[in-house]
Amino acid sequence: MTGARADGAFIGEALLAQQGLRPTQAGGHIAVVDAVRAQFAGPFGALNSLRRRRNELEYPSFPGEHVEPDEVTAAVATTGGP
Repeated sequence: MTGARADGAFIGEALLAQQGLRPTQAGGHIAVVDAVRAQFAGPFGALNSLRRRRNELEYPSFPGEHVEPDEVTAAVATTGGP
């Protein structure tokens, strides 16, 4: 899995695939995140903010923008990681 896919949309696509659903290109990742948040609520509430931040870093408005260690720690905590 690449860094670009290590986000809420990837998780969301897997959850929806288990139900026999898949997103269209028209809706993009936001449609996946919205569907997962609507179905599963609580545990996935932060997916959209993680998706947005990943998008900001992948397609920066400000060249040279980087992630601070505290932001990484907070994101990992949000996902329930180590």
